[in-house]
Amino acid sequence: MWLGRKSDSLTGIVIISLLIFLLHSCARKMPITGGPKDEDPPKLVNSTPENRTLNFKGDQITLEFDERVKIQKIKDQLIITPRINEDYEYKENKAIIELSNLELQDSTTYTFNFRESIQDLTEGNPAENLVIILSTTNYIDSLNINGRIKYALSNKPAENTLVTLYDINDTLDIFQGNPKYFTKTNEKGEYLFTNIKNGRYTIFAVQDEDKNLKLNTKKESYGFVGDTITLSESKDSLHIDLVKRDISSFKLLSARTTGKYFEVRFNKSLFKLDLSYPQTDKTVIANQVEDHKIVRFYNSFNEGDSLQLTLTAYDSVQQVIDSTLYLKFEESKRKAESFKASLTEGKISLNEMFTATLKFSKPVSSITLDSLFFQQDSIPVFQFDSTDISWNNWKDELTIKKQLNSSELKTSDSTLQTRDTQTRDPRAIPTKKPGVKLYIGPGAFVSIENDSSQVITKDYQFMQAIELGSIKGTITTEEPSFIIQLLGSDRKVLEEIVNQKQYEFKDLEPAKYLIRVLVDKNQNGKWDKGDIHKLEVPEPVIFLEGDLVIRSNWELDNQNITF
Repeated sequence: MWLGRKSDSLTGIVIISLLIFLLHSCARKMPITGGPKDEDPPKLVNSTPENRTLNFKGDQITLEFDERVKIQKIKDQLIITPRINEDYEYKENKAIIELSNLELQDSTTYTFNFRESIQDLTEGNPAENLVIILSTTNYIDSLNINGRIKYALSNKPAENTLVTLYDINDTLDIFQGNPKYFTKTNEKGEYLFTNIKNGRYTIFAVQDEDKNLKLNTKKESYGFVGDTITLSESKDSLHIDLVKRDISSFKLLSARTTGKYFEVRFNKSLFKLDLSYPQTDKTVIANQVEDHKIVRFYNSFNEGDSLQLTLTAYDSVQQVIDSTLYLKFEESKRKAESFKASLTEGKISLNEMFTATLKFSKPVSSITLDSLFFQQDSIPVFQFDSTDISWNNWKDELTIKKQLNSSELKTSDSTLQTRDTQTRDPRAIPTKKPGVKLYIGPGAFVSIENDSSQVITKDYQFMQAIELGSIKGTITTEEPSFIIQLLGSDRKVLEEIVNQKQYEFKDLEPAKYLIRVLVDKNQNGKWDKGDIHKLEVPEPVIFLEGDLVIRSNWELDNQNITF
């Protein structure tokens, strides 16, 4: 009996202990872990006034959502068209967003496109397709315009580009801001205007980096539709190409002594410059620096106090500055600018002609040709002479063009693999040509200020036909003048052919290429970017769609273009 009572007592103690432990565990606050991530965007459950309300006379919009929300960059994201006062107010309160102090005009349809400005509180998911349309009269304007914006010279879509509509009866334009309607492109460069009032408009597009709804041609790409639009019905596929062309006023900012130099500074890069010195027949040394915005003169003569200079400068849009200046140099303890030289990539063509360009920060006064040569295994093999080089007018850019001969070089046992997989005959595998190193020794070039260039070296490889490929095709057009361009994957121009309807680019190294055609409609021998003031659009640019991949011993035929 005693044993049974002891057993019952122990059982009771265990049960009580378990109950205490469970109660204590339930009382403790445990962190919530796991659970699915909230990927659902907030949903609009009510709006005051309702979407597509007519005869709206208020100045406030209230939106209620199915969860708590926050406002994110609403002044950038919310697009209200036609444009209203910028000092409207907004606030958030849990699941409610309120816009107030809205100044709306009579007889107008307004579109409030919130884009990604309203997001849920936890994960930042934006409300999708949140657009509220209101009319202050008894109907809603229903005209639409759509199109695509791309960069003219790269063919890439222009994402997040500002597109504006100006009423031609308005005195404002893209240079002054305040468009009647505006929108922005999506990631594909597509734009859409909805609920527009009938009328006549001009359409502009701009990469609005300043976010001021205006065009700054110094740094922003832009485009436009080349005529006024009479809108009595919706317009489809009004496409726009963007270009960058600085049409701001051309100004001479200063002409003065700066340290050891006399510098003439402009606000824009120079396209062309003519200099003359009516008081002397001596050589005056100068060059253009800082992206051709400064003409720097060097104290290379002794003409007393000053020397008269007549200057005629042109910018890229043919604005002209004529000026008479007086060169003057002063004693200065300031250090001279450093002397720098840079080598372009250069190339050895299939016929073994080497071409490259050397650019210098100062004009060069002398060159030691014995310090320029190609070498193989540190042994000089091809020396340069005066017929292999030519200078620009400033003598700060040197073009090299030299015929080489790989048969004079030592050969190695390395081989090339052909694309012919049907034969294993080693005699079908040509010997790989050896490479060479361009060597420019120390002091090969001496500047006008007697400082010397540093050592420059670069390796080059001779190519064989079996390593190269070609691209050819036909141009079908009635246009009499056009330029066919071969571009690298970085959109840089590698070669071009003018006015040939059967074209071929030969001896191409394995890589990706693009074909671009510039249409010279006015037959002036170049591609023109148009005139925004006259609404003259840029001349057409046509791309052969897609990358062209060249492999060794590869020919791409029938790359045909019709325009």
